[in-house]
Amino acid sequence: QDDFQYITHKITTAPDDQFVVSPASDLRYEMTWTNDGVLEEVHNAFGTLGPVVSELLGTNVYFNQVRIWKDLPGYRIPFHEDDQVSAAHIQIYISGSTRDIGTTWYTTRGRTILPFVPNTGYITVCSQRYPHGMLLPVRDQTRYSLYITFAKAN
Repeated sequence: QDDFQYITHKITTAPDDQFVVSPASDLRYEMTWTNDGVLEEVHNAFGTLGPVVSELLGTNVYFNQVRIWKDLPGYRIPFHEDDQVSAAHIQIYISGSTRDIGTTWYTTRGRTILPFVPNTGYITVCSQRYPHGMLLPVRDQTRYSLYITFAKAN
């Protein structure tokens, strides 16, 4: 819990100049790499998860990258399938002022909604190709999350 609070504080108090507009939307920003910054700390912390995710998936993967996202009111990601270059993605919801709509998946079992609640998240296996996205845009708040990518090992 202390580590999560530390990361949350570092991310939510980072200066705006450490974020750049994401290619996905002008309402989503991504933290940039700066010397001795929080992105480096998070990268180092999650860089060791490759073997854990490999065991969970039953196939060899390696840690590829971590992104820190800042979603502004009005941001909404359309429904899509994840790229097939990656093996898995983990998204961890860091902070938002209220319980908000998070990620929705459509699977063979129907629709599943994971609310955006701080200190929760999910792992998605890219080969499953389940359409997912947001039903509604971010409302009345700025949200932060971590997005960790694992690539297929040869």
